[in-house]
Amino acid sequence: MTDREVPFDVIGVSFYPFYHGTLDMLKNNLENLVSKFNKPVFVAEASNGYTYRENDNAAHIFGTNQEEKGGYLATIQGQATSVRDIIEVVANVPNNKGLGIIYWEPAWLPVAGAGWAGAGTKATWSNQALFTYGGKALPSLNVFKDVRGNQEVTVSIIGLKDDDISINLNIASQVDSESKMPTQVIALTDVDSYVYVDVEWNTSQQNTAENNVGLHTVTGTVTYGQEEWEVTASVRSIQNYIVNPGFELDKTGANDEPVRAPWQMESTTATNVGKVQTNKDFRTGTNNFNFYHTAAFNFNLYQYISSIPEGTYTLSVYAMGESNTKITELYLYAEQYGGPKLTQTISVSGWASGYAQFTIPNFVISSGTIRIGVYGSFPVSTWGHIDDFELTKVA
Repeated sequence: MTDREVPFDVIGVSFYPFYHGTLDMLKNNLENLVSKFNKPVFVAEASNGYTYRENDNAAHIFGTNQEEKGGYLATIQGQATSVRDIIEVVANVPNNKGLGIIYWEPAWLPVAGAGWAGAGTKATWSNQALFTYGGKALPSLNVFKDVRGNQEVTVSIIGLKDDDISINLNIASQVDSESKMPTQVIALTDVDSYVYVDVEWNTSQQNTAENNVGLHTVTGTVTYGQEEWEVTASVRSIQNYIVNPGFELDKTGANDEPVRAPWQMESTTATNVGKVQTNKDFRTGTNNFNFYHTAAFNFNLYQYISSIPEGTYTLSVYAMGESNTKITELYLYAEQYGGPKLTQTISVSGWASGYAQFTIPNFVISSGTIRIGVYGSFPVSTWGHIDDFELTKVA
């Protein structure tokens, strides 16, 4: 637009914490836009759930996965805190270039016929609205007025989100987030938001988990002011023979990029049907493989692996995407390992359901090599995500 001298007044961005990442990412993005274009900025879309309660006229997309990724509880207070925190980021954009935020969609009530522009669709946003299902304004609506006050607000940590957590480590990975114990765990504040706090793990137990295949228990301590909380991690440590199983290596930025070797992606329909995506709909880490095309398409995402010790193995992958009615064919496969081609159908049930794991168990690799991958064939405008491949030897 600037190259073609198109005049524009402001720049709007969407920011859903459960889609787009952290408040720091929003801050950096807005400041970069202002610095580059010298235009005011605003958040054109933002929201958070306030309940999980179902309704016959609703098909909500905000659930436990979105709460976990977004960092705010699905409560009225959590909703208000989310809005307040986003307003603060915009208010602090340098040179008064942050105009404000727009909440989306605050009045989408779950009534018959109030779905998307299609027959038979249902409301998907009612548990993120600023009104009850019956149309009564929620107390969280007051946040737009209350943030203008000068009252002191103190936010305190009231405990850990979970005292017992589960962690998967791939001790063969080159990525610290995959091979090392986390340096922080999630705590809960008195305004229904999550924050990350430093944890000190038992050194001996940590070293054992990070260097030995098996199931381990690692205990840790979180200290916050005068408070101290204990946390226990059940750690599953594996040696994953797949290189870059979560697409975390060699990504150069936030933009979508092609897969990197040793991953390969082929398609008989188009070359841009799949890419590595950052900070959106990942299962772990920050990246995932995303497939989508505006016409009917197919893809074959695969990796050759060599020098594998002979033995019995299990192959798995996590996937999410549109309902099965929009899938022509989608499956996980293993071949060229010394036996017949093995497949496992991947069945997905919509974005709100999140990721599910699909597995080909207990097959013998006798050739020292294998090709693993996912194949898919789809009608027009179908999307999905793939993350966290795993090929491990059965103990």
